[in-house]
Parts: sequence; C-alpha cells; structure tokens
Amino acid sequence: MPGHIPVLRRLGGCTERLAGLYGTVWDAVLRPCRDECRRTMPSPTPVVAAPSAPGNLPIETKPEVSILLVSRNDAPNTLLCIEHIEANDAGPPSEILIADNGSAPDDLALLNEGRGRARILPLGVDRYRGEARNILAEQAQGRFVCFLDTDVLLSPRCLEGLMAELDAHPEAAAAGPILLAADGTIEQAGAMLDGTGEPSRHLAGPWAPPLALLPSRSLDYVSASCLLVRREDFAAVHGFDLAFEPEGCEDIDLCLKLAALGKSVRLLPAMTAIRSGERTPPDDMANALNRAKLRARWGAYLRHRSSDEQQTIRAAVIGDPSVRRLPSDTSRALVYTPYALTPGGGERYLCTTAAVLSERWQVILATPHPYSRMRLRQIGRLFDIDLDACQTVTLDRIDDLGPFEVMLTMGNHLHPPTSARAARNLFHCQFPFPYPGPGLAELDGYERFIVNSGFTAQAVEQALQASGSRPYPIHVIAPPVPQFGGDARTKKPMILSVGRFFVGGHSKQQDLLIEAFRALIADGTIGGELHLAGSSTPGIEHMDYLRRLEESAEGLPIVFHVNCSADELAHLYRDAAIYWHGTGLGVDLTASPEKAEHFGIAIVEAMAAGSATFAFRAGGAREIIEDGVNGLLYESLPDLVERTRALLIPDGEERRIAIGRAGSERAAAYAPDRFAQHMRDLFFRH
Repeated sequence: MPGHIPVLRRLGGCTERLAGLYGTVWDAVLRPCRDECRRTMPSPTPVVAAPSAPGNLPIETKPEVSILLVSRNDAPNTLLCIEHIEANDAGPPSEILIADNGSAPDDLALLNEGRGRARILPLGVDRYRGEARNILAEQAQGRFVCFLDTDVLLSPRCLEGLMAELDAHPEAAAAGPILLAADGTIEQAGAMLDGTGEPSRHLAGPWAPPLALLPSRSLDYVSASCLLVRREDFAAVHGFDLAFEPEGCEDIDLCLKLAALGKSVRLLPAMTAIRSGERTPPDDMANALNRAKLRARWGAYLRHRSSDEQQTIRAAVIGDPSVRRLPSDTSRALVYTPYALTPGGGERYLCTTAAVLSERWQVILATPHPYSRMRLRQIGRLFDIDLDACQTVTLDRIDDLGPFEVMLTMGNHLHPPTSARAARNLFHCQFPFPYPGPGLAELDGYERFIVNSGFTAQAVEQALQASGSRPYPIHVIAPPVPQFGGDARTKKPMILSVGRFFVGGHSKQQDLLIEAFRALIADGTIGGELHLAGSSTPGIEHMDYLRRLEESAEGLPIVFHVNCSADELAHLYRDAAIYWHGTGLGVDLTASPEKAEHFGIAIVEAMAAGSATFAFRAGGAREIIEDGVNGLLYESLPDLVERTRALLIPDGEERRIAIGRAGSERAAAYAPDRFAQHMRDLFFRH
C-alpha cells in the first residue's frame, strides 16, 4: 500500500468524523483504501504495561517513540488525534504525552475523560508551544520524540518510515513527512532558506501519487507540525529556543541548531500527514518579530554558508552540549521564584546566585508551574553563567526533595511568596510593592533580607516599621553587571536605550523616549539615530505596546533591536555615544515610588561601555551616578533633551568623553565576579 496515502485502519467513530472533515479527499482517497488497509495492516505491536501513575492508564515500559502533543482549549482536536494514533498503533511501541497548556477546566476535564492511554501533564499556565514541547521531551522515554500538532493526523506506517529513515541516515537528527492541508494540497514539505531566512519551497500546491516515488533529501528545515527527532540530539541543542516565544520560526531555528551540531534534517515524501482543519495563521506582529530574530541569529551563515560562521553561532547559542552534574549525595540548596523565567534583570540576579550556590550544593530551582531544564540552560547561555548543575521542579514537589541546607526566595512584596523550608532561609526582596490581598507567607523562619540597592533597603525598612514587624538584617548586594567594552572617544552619533518592551510596573518608557528623540532632532541641528534594544514580552498587551512604538517611530531614524543577541547588544553599547534610561519618566513617584528604577543594570552596562549615560533622578540610579561626573541625572523630558543636545554639539564632545571614561571606572564596582564573591561571603561564611 503506498505510504503517501493517508489511510485509516479502524472504521469506527474516528473515521466517520474524519470523513466529515476531509470531504472530497475522503471520497477520492480514503474510502477506496479501506479494504486494502484491512488486508495489509498487521496486528498491533504487543507492549508490556507498567504500573500507572495516579490518575493515568498504563503506559509502555520501553517505547521506541514518544508522541508529544500540546493542547490549549483544544480537547476535541486532541482527542481525535489520540484516537487516530491508537487506530493506527501497529507501528513501533509508543507512548503519547500531552502538555495541557493552561486550558479552561471544562476543556481539561474533557481531555482527561477521553485520553485513552495518553499521559497528560497539566502545566497550569500557557507555557507557549516551544517550552511546552521542551517539558514533554524531558518526560519522554522514547529513543525518538515526535512533535505533532493536535490537528495533524499521521498516515499509516508514517512513524515507522520516519524512524527507518533516521536509522538509515545516522548523520541525520530529524525527519518529517509531507504535510497535506485538509483540501489535499501540500501545506508543508520542508524548505531551503535563502540569505534573508525566507523559505524556498520545492513542493507546494496540488499533489499526486508520484510524490511517493520521490527520494528523501536533506533540507534546511522541516515543519515541527510533524517532526521526528532523536531525543538526545534535541536535548543537545537545548530544545526549542525561548527567544521565539510566543511562537513562530522556533522549528526553523531548531533545525538550524541541529545543523550546527553537524546533523542533517530530512524530508521523506513517501510519508504523509494531513491537517484535519483550517490552519490557524500566526499573529502578524509575532511572526514578523520572529523572522527578524531568525535573520539576526542566522543571517550571516545563510548568506555565506560558512562553517566558521555556523560554529560561531553554535558556540554562542548552544555551547558545550555536555551537562555538569554533582554527585547524587551532595547536599541541596533551594531557590524559589514565583515569576516567569525570562532573561531579565531579576532573573540574572537569581540565576547568578544559583550558579554560585551550585559550587557547593545541588541547586533546586522551584517555580509554581513547570519549566524545562533546557530553558534553564538557555538562560545560562544568555547570561554567560553555568546552570548545568541546577534542576527545575514545581513548588508542590520540593517537600519530597529536601532537606535543604539553604533557601533563597525571591519576591516583590514585604512578605515572601512561600514559607521557609531550609536550615537557613534568606529573602531577596526586589522591592516591597504594595500587596492588596492574602496569599503571602510569614517572615518567620527567614533570617535576613537581600536587596539590590540602598533605595530598596530604605523602602524595606520603612515597610517593616509600618507593619509592626521586628527588624531584620538587610544586606545590600547590587546586581551582577556585564562589563561591555567601549572607548568614549570612538563612539558613533547614536543614542541607545535598553530594556524589555512591556507595559505596567516599572516600564522602560520607550514611548516617551521616542518623543524626546523627536524633539531633539526637530530643528535639524542634531543628527544621529535612536536605537531601542530589548526582549519582547509575550502577551497581547505587551505585543500591542511594541506595535504602537514601531508605529510612532515611523519616519524617524529609530532602529528597533528586538531580542538581539549578546554580541549585537555588545556592539550597540560599544558604538553608542549617549545612553538614555527612561524608567521613572512621566510617573508620579511620590504616589508610586515602586515605579522608580530600583537599581538599573542597563545603566551600569552603558557606563561600562563608555557611553555618557542619562538616568532619571530617582531610585537606585542616584547611588550609581554622580551627576555631571560619571553620568547625568535628568528631571524631565525637556531636561533630558537639552542636556543631551549639549553633549552632542561639537563644543560638548570633550565633556562627553570625560563623563564616559569616568563612568567606565565607576561601573567596574558592579562586575559579576564581585557579585559572586559577595554571595559566597553571605552564604558560605555566615
């Protein structure tokens, strides 16, 4: 039976529903093959059932392949996909794992009711597709993992064919079939990428049976809507990259990372899968951003196909695939954060501390909802720290992993988000934000506070007094700041601002900085460019904010660098004559002091690079900058504009250079090695 024809073994409810979905494809292709399917499909492969986990049906002890599905409020499609897999289970022993990505309770209940032999991992929140797949891959037992969209159905023997392809090509890490749309046309058949990262698809549109006669071939990428990957190779490249959240291009990036390991990705036209409904188009904004990220990371390699450029990217993005492990009998330290693990300033503080603790203890990093260890390694690469000896668990599991020698908890209020659980417990309070309701733990059991600045320390002291609490020791340990190089005399006429693109809280106020730049260049006497760099923040309101920023910058010499690489950021700092920091600008800090900059990592990064650095005169910036000596403290938008103008005119150049050089000297006090030593002194010697 030709492997390219999507044929259903079982002629029950599953096929009846599929007939309704496929319409003419069913009449023309599937129905005529039913008798042949009955004759040719062998009996299901026997498997040995193991004791099931609570609430789950038995699963196979030694699956060859783990089929991984991610569902969010999509139980009907997911159950249809499961039913179809089980109707065609004559292939290799397999397991089915489903990550429920924060579905509504009714949808999750429906999924649990009809899951069959599948195991469900309720994540509790939307981890987005890439990270949810990473979490599943770390739970998988198979030699291979098969990523499958919930609305994609495999043809019979598809998994067998893909596995055979990889066994025949040991140099290949992944293989995929042709993906057909519900109307029978080709939706995806892999592609090569041109120098701009755009796909050049060699197969598209209507298809015919001769496709099955086409040989398999290596391509730059094959869609992860249906993709079989060697599990060890997937782990070696740290899975799907968090830079592409919420979604879009993460599968292309994965395939290029596998290629950087010397592994190929193959398309097998003799195998097909079919999408059972209309494909949901990606969000235009997110897709455009991720295309730009892909070009920024891989563009140089794709233009020249140079192995040297490929290996440079491998070193930066993947690093050493091996993992450092501590002996199992090593005592443990617990680090807890209730916040998202994204590459921000608070996460740099927390993760750098975790790396220090891992010098002595096995570190358990706990969060309310699951994260993959692969994500932790990605963050380690971004921050240039070693997190290999750290594990990730959810808070509800930590009581099974103790006892703990020390515990560090991070929070944004006077009271910690969870209770003390170790012999020694320290609370890193980023700032004592007002908290309107219950749910926080008591300070009992915590011995001291760690804060990032004198400004935060003063706020904590005042909050303790106002609450009637006893006094606690408060240690001020400023965050670790990368020391970007730069010469103040060789700068370019450009202004830089660095910070995540988000709304609310202590926003970086990029919208006001755009208005300041508009005013600066209005009379034509000052030239140059404004460069806005930072990571995008998943979420509709944050993506809309970024879209509005880009619209407001139209017609101005303003350049956005969204999720730029560490190397690109270093070049921006090296080149920028002026640095603007907007946090606190346009905010009533008397009513909301928490919206001031609590420390300002980017401020110190810019100073280290020799840029004349401007920060709003409030919060932690006043501890870092001596106004007019090693930086400048402004008080309003007009003040920022006029003081910047004074440094960019020819008569202001020498003063700008002097301020930049003094800033470099001041920034050295915040180097990462000094932070690490402060943490060793606190945790190892007390």
